[in-house]
Amino acid sequence: MFLAVWHYPCIRAKLYDVCLDQENHIAMKHIEIVDGALNSRFELYAVTDQIFDLLFPAEEDEIYLEYLNKELQEDAAFWDQVYAREVDRRTVKGIHGILHTHPKAKTSIIEQTAGRTGSIGY
Repeated sequence: MFLAVWHYPCIRAKLYDVCLDQENHIAMKHIEIVDGALNSRFELYAVTDQIFDLLFPAEEDEIYLEYLNKELQEDAAFWDQVYAREVDRRTVKGIHGILHTHPKAKTSIIEQTAGRTGSIGY
């Protein structure tokens, strides 16, 4: 099975790289999706500013799916747009946001931190 991977050239902007969809001339941002599975691929996707702002409100750059409102979590058309443009990570010049889709991801990160330091925290 062949999977087409979209490539978006990036240009340098104020604080981060902005990627352009050359076909539609739309500014795109890269997000990494962490699903919490042991074999997670940590996929990267290019999304429009509008979609990015819905996923990462108030200038957040990392969020857990469970923190998004239920309506957005269950909006299949919205998620189709999020997953529409997978990006080859070798071409990415920066990641603008990280979305954790599995509620256990947060717990796992906390447990791993506690295991390394002997207590929860840094």
